[in-house]
Amino acid sequence: MRGLRLTTPDPERRQDERTLDRCWIGCDPEVKRAVMWVGRATLSGVAGDASADVYACDACLAHLYAMARAAQYERDRPEHLRNVS
Repeated sequence: MRGLRLTTPDPERRQDERTLDRCWIGCDPEVKRAVMWVGRATLSGVAGDASADVYACDACLAHLYAMARAAQYERDRPEHLRNVS
């Protein structure tokens, strides 16, 4: 993951550094691992709003990055080439 900046700095630590916590993206939530802060999530539900800091491991960050790049690539394609296999 060197050379890629996939997160904004954690406001608590003021820098991108890994911490031991749960990955919120695709890993077992019971296992703590080296993760980076991704951002703050706020969701609305029947019991009201819930907010929390979201963390992700390197593997999940790489997966999110690949998905974001693919979406960006599709958005940037000319209209007549979109959704063409």
